[in-house]
Amino acid sequence: MKRVIPLVLTALLSLVTLVGVGAPSAQAAAGPVKVVSLGDSFAAGSTLDPSDQTDALCDRSSLSYPYLLKKFSTSPSADVACGGAVVADLLAPRVIGSTVLAPQIASVSSSAKVVTLTIGGNDVGFAQIAQCLAGAQTPDQAAACVPDPVAFGTALYTMGAHLAYALDAIQAQAPQAQIFVSDYPILLGIGAGGCPVLPLPPAVIAGIDGANGQVNAAIATVVAAKTSTLHVTFVDVAPSFAGHGLCSGTASLIDAQLHPSAAGQQVYGDVFNAAIKATFAA
Repeated sequence: MKRVIPLVLTALLSLVTLVGVGAPSAQAAAGPVKVVSLGDSFAAGSTLDPSDQTDALCDRSSLSYPYLLKKFSTSPSADVACGGAVVADLLAPRVIGSTVLAPQIASVSSSAKVVTLTIGGNDVGFAQIAQCLAGAQTPDQAAACVPDPVAFGTALYTMGAHLAYALDAIQAQAPQAQIFVSDYPILLGIGAGGCPVLPLPPAVIAGIDGANGQVNAAIATVVAAKTSTLHVTFVDVAPSFAGHGLCSGTASLIDAQLHPSAAGQQVYGDVFNAAIKATFAA
């Protein structure tokens, strides 16, 4: 069912104060929250070792990059990233089974200094692509996993518009916060021998990686358009994952479910740490 972001910011922020049922929190410390981590499965560390899970409902792991942030490591923090999240879940309640999760923005206090965010992939069908590839047994089945350009373009445009609106809402909630928004790794990558893990012809890999790149470009464009009015920084993780896609032959940074491995989460953490350090040193 299509999710609709409310049109009026004030009404939306009022909703945030009213809805608090089932809000997940892996990290919580006494005192005003200074660091808040928002986003989807890439921020939550989904697919990592279940023994390290901090929240099974959202498939959130203590191996995820929010736990690797250094500059404010001793500050009160909150991690509400959640597997399967879309941009709308930043601002509106989400229902998982019988549980209602508060909007992720509800964890952003007015005292926040840092907000990290990785989101947008589920809005354009990343999860469906991954599921399709996992079930593909032949090149023809794999070819069906490449997104339809028209539908994908529409979803991409909508995701960008929703993300822009969400960034405005986050900044309104925490006027002094620095917001750091990342893109995604290029998940497949073409290796010298095609794809040793999945039966993917080069054209299929190129099509999916191309869509992946478009998502990254859209996120970067939204952030760039907001830098003059918001305290927001684009965190480009893709170059640090180059050569480590699932099909590259050196895929230790990406697991079989097309998510960052524990080593990949460390890469995310390193790039975020560099961006945060540079921002607060300026």
